[in-house]
Amino acid sequence: MLTATQIRVGHLIEVDGKVYRVLQMDHVTPGKGRGHVQVKMRDIADGTSRTQRFRSDEKVSKIHLEQRSMEYLYDEGERLTFMDSESFEQISLSKDLLGEAAGFLTANAQVAVNFHEDKAVGIELPVAVDLKVVSAGAVLKGATATAQYKPATLETGIDIQVPTFIKTGDIIRVEVATGKYLERVRSA
Repeated sequence: MLTATQIRVGHLIEVDGKVYRVLQMDHVTPGKGRGHVQVKMRDIADGTSRTQRFRSDEKVSKIHLEQRSMEYLYDEGERLTFMDSESFEQISLSKDLLGEAAGFLTANAQVAVNFHEDKAVGIELPVAVDLKVVSAGAVLKGATATAQYKPATLETGIDIQVPTFIKTGDIIRVEVATGKYLERVRSA
């Protein structure tokens, strides 16, 4: 059991007898009254989304999962294919099921695939991944009192903001949970 404040994005929780994946979690502390946790979640069985409000001290059941180490192989449009590192069995998962995590996958990446009752229900990525910059925007001239950022497109197709010294071809480290630039790993 978890208290509502311990819920994190990606957790599987049981609410009203159904299993949901947490998509977004906000801890709200109003100026008056008690705080609460607002959770946006998706039913893993039928894909419907719902928003639920929990009191901060309310208990929620976290679903325990079996994890298998798998290698990401390729993208088939709306589905992604993974291979079990031990049995070489291949499975295909919907991009909708994986959500934003799909934007951080590169070929041959090792991930932990979560299974609930022998059904694949999601993946767990490392805290940060290294990705190549395929397009870096131009630097905007102007006030320099604060750090400046520019748009960049990464090899997986996601767009993020990076410091002005990053150029096309650089390898950068990106935090998976927030999609934010962390550091340059290798210069082009």
